[in-house]
Formats: sequence, C-alpha cells, structure tokens
Amino acid sequence: MNNKRIIAILIIVVGAILVGLIIYFTFFYNFGGKQTETTTKENTPTTTVEVLPPSKLNTNVKANTDENKNNQNNTASVSLPAASAEVVAKNFVERFGSWSNQSNEDYLSGLRLISTKSMQTELEIKATEISKNRGDYSKYVGVTSQAVASKVVFIDEKTGKATVDIEVKETSESDGNKQSVVNKKIRLELVKLGKAWKVNAYSWQ
Repeated sequence: MNNKRIIAILIIVVGAILVGLIIYFTFFYNFGGKQTETTTKENTPTTTVEVLPPSKLNTNVKANTDENKNNQNNTASVSLPAASAEVVAKNFVERFGSWSNQSNEDYLSGLRLISTKSMQTELEIKATEISKNRGDYSKYVGVTSQAVASKVVFIDEKTGKATVDIEVKETSESDGNKQSVVNKKIRLELVKLGKAWKVNAYSWQ
C-alpha cells in the first residue's frame, strides 16, 4: 500500500510539473526573441556623414560673404526717389505719345492716375481735339512711342519737385507698314503728392 501511494503521489507531482511547464512555454516564454532582435538590427538604416575638408568650407563661406557684399553695394547704389520719378515719367510719355486713328481717347484717361489736376484738364482738352480731327479712320494710321533713355535733371524730396528728361523714339505706321522713325526729347515736371509722383507739365525740347 505504501508503495502504491508513493507512486500515485509521484505521478501527481510529475503531472503538475508538466502542466506548469506547458503553461509557461505557452503564455510566457518568447520563442522569437532573438530573431526579433536580429531583424531589428538588420533593418536599422546606416547613416553616412561626409566631412568636408576645412579648405572647402572656408572657400564657400568666403564666396557667399563676397556675394552678399556685392548685393548690398548694388542695393545701396539705387536712388529710390529718383527711380520712382523716372518710372512715372517714362510711363506717362510712352502712353501719351502712342495713339491711332482707330482707337478712342481712353488711352489718355488712363494717365489721370499719374497726373495733377491741371495736367488732367490739359489731357481732356487734347482728347477733345483728337476726337474732332479724327477724319477718315478706314485706313489705319498710328504712332508708337518708346522711352529709350531718361535722366533726372532735378529732384527735391523736401519740396516734392522733380524734373526728368526723356529721349523718345516715335515709330509711325500706316496699314501695318512702318513709315518713319523719329527721335524726340521731352522734359516733364513732376510734383509729389503724398507718396506718389504726378506729372504736372511737359514740354518738347
């Protein structure tokens, strides 16, 4: 009897140990732990850093510094007040001197934005004269004006006055054929109203 009890107890203990091992390996032991670690290491990207020689770094810095200095010098050499007066004067001349007998006088009304009140009155008078003297417009006749050079003769920001001379190239056309090219010179007097330059008068030289 004693032997049978001992055998029965051993069987129960061994069975319990086996059940415990099965539960451990099933729920707690990580069979793929090493494989996961290896895969992670293999998939990790390798970053290569290229170190430039000091000579190349110094050359690039010097080139950029010189370029920045040149840009600053070019910017500083531009006179903004003179440039804005010139731009207004050139736009006025090119539009004022370009016309055709088959277009209406709307091109003059566009100059009102860059003209003083007295100049606007003169533009209205000129538009009326063009309308009266239009004549036969079945045959195209037109003139195109281009500002080829400009010079600021005088400018004073305090008083808001400027004088600009412009050389103009006038090209006459008739039925699409160039008839003549004439070079002219015109002087414009401008005044500054607020922050904008306006054309106040003009005279052909």
